[in-house]
Amino acid sequence: MRRVTPQSINDGAPRVSRHNRWDRHRKRTPSGHNIVPHRLSTIGRSRVPKPFPLAFKTLQTTGFSVIGLRHRFQHVSAPTPDQIEQLLLQIERDQTNKRIIAVMPAYNAARTIERTLKDIPKGAVHEVIVVDDCSTDDTVQVATDLGLTVIQHEQNGGYGANQKTCYREALKRGADYIVMIHPDYQYDSRVIGPALSFLRLGICDVILGSRIRTRAEALQGGMPVYKYIANRILTSFENFVLGQNLGDFHSGFRAYSRDVLTTIPFEQNSDDFVFDSQFLAQAVAFGFRIGDIPVPVRYFDEASSINFRRSLTYGCATMKVLADFTLHRWGLRRSPLFETGTSQ
Repeated sequence: MRRVTPQSINDGAPRVSRHNRWDRHRKRTPSGHNIVPHRLSTIGRSRVPKPFPLAFKTLQTTGFSVIGLRHRFQHVSAPTPDQIEQLLLQIERDQTNKRIIAVMPAYNAARTIERTLKDIPKGAVHEVIVVDDCSTDDTVQVATDLGLTVIQHEQNGGYGANQKTCYREALKRGADYIVMIHPDYQYDSRVIGPALSFLRLGICDVILGSRIRTRAEALQGGMPVYKYIANRILTSFENFVLGQNLGDFHSGFRAYSRDVLTTIPFEQNSDDFVFDSQFLAQAVAFGFRIGDIPVPVRYFDEASSINFRRSLTYGCATMKVLADFTLHRWGLRRSPLFETGTSQ
């Protein structure tokens, strides 16, 4: 009786590799090692041309073929990453036909607003609105010279009041997606495209930029130790109370879909810094999905930052927001911040 072994099963027939569709591309060295041509990759069993890995994955999602992308570049010998990024942004805009507006709540940002603007990828947004809260420097003049839409407050209303004006104007101008970024160059505006992708795909309704990917990275970026500790404590507590798992609740980089701003009654919120904490608690209360992406942290002299006393006040106000959220959810005390029917 013939003994059947794994080797004898294929006797008389060619062995078939589970990657045999690549066999025709393989070459063998004198030592017998396989060589896959450099233009092909076997990642995920997909044929991914090396120069276009990001493009291929993005176009798979949007329904385009990589052949179409290569055809667009048929007269370009070596497309640069910037060319590919701009093409993808254009494809996304053509696909969605949505209006994207970036808003910047500004106060004494004359020295940093231009750097923040230059980092925004070309074609990523249709309009940039700067709301100046009675700055004492040349913020208005610099923003005007850069060709931005500038709105001035007649008197200083506070950080929360500034954001309210930002969102009102963005909605008035027909924005479908709104990106809020501080113009102090503390947050990397190059990640606007990836943030918007999560909104377009319907994965999230709100995207935050997390400055704290790792402890070392945050501290090396210049974040004061006391602020890092306070951020970790507050963020952990907010995650617990609100049932989230976010890396940084106190970010100055945020992206929203229009539905978020037309549903949440943000006009009821504080005009101070606690506006941000109230807004995220409201987003949870109204059932919106919140996610985050890493954003490199940059602390330097020109970057805006509140002092220790204001930080302490902000922390206490945030704890009160969480208490109000909990009492409202348990039905023990109603809060207009979380009530329906009070939206814009």
